[in-house]
Amino acid sequence: MDFPEVFKADVPPEFLTNLYHSIRDAYSSARLAVDSQALGADERYNLMPWTRRAHVESRLRDAAACCNVDTYTKKTGFWRHVVATCGRFRVTQTTSIDSTTPIRKAEYKVRYAKEQLLLPFFEDAQQNIEQDAPHLYAVVLHRANVLADEPDFISIRFPTSDLEGFHRGEIDLSLYADLPSSELAVPEEQIDELSAPTLKLRKQMDTA
Repeated sequence: MDFPEVFKADVPPEFLTNLYHSIRDAYSSARLAVDSQALGADERYNLMPWTRRAHVESRLRDAAACCNVDTYTKKTGFWRHVVATCGRFRVTQTTSIDSTTPIRKAEYKVRYAKEQLLLPFFEDAQQNIEQDAPHLYAVVLHRANVLADEPDFISIRFPTSDLEGFHRGEIDLSLYADLPSSELAVPEEQIDELSAPTLKLRKQMDTA
C-alpha cells in the first residue's frame, strides 16, 4: 500500500498546507509566550517543550477545523492529546529526532498503531468510518532545538503496528508551503523544488 498517496486521497488537499503553516506558527507563538515571562535561561529551557507542545496541539485542531476535519481530545494518564480523523486515518503529532527514528512508545500511540491490524483494507474501502472504529495511523513529526522559533522539519509518517518503524513513504509538508490548492494533489516527486522550498532553504533565504 502506498500510504502517502492513500492519505492524500482521504484528506482535504488544503489540510497539508494548513498543517505546515499551523505548526510553524505554533513554534513561533510558543517562543513568544515563553520569552514574555522574562524567566532565566534555565527556566526558559525547561518550560519551552511543554509550552510548544500545547501550542502545536492547539494549532493541529485549528488546521483541521479550517478543512472540516473532525478532531477530538483524549486523556491518557496525566496528558491529553488531540486526534484528527481523516477518512481511514487517525492523526496525532509528536516531536522526533528526525523523520526516520521510530517514535516514542506512549500508551496511546501503541494503541492506535495496533488498531491498524483490526482494519480490513481494500481499494474500495469506505472512505469515512466511525470515530471509535479502527483506523490507519499517521503521525505529524516535527523537531527543533529547544529555544528555536521554527521547526527544522515537518513531515507525516505512517508507523507500523509495533511502532518499531514506519511504512514506506513520507509526506514532507514543506513541499506544500506555497502551492495553490489546485496543485496540492500533485505527487511530491513531480513538484519543482524551486516552487516549494524546504524549511532549511527558507531559513537561508530569511537570513540572507
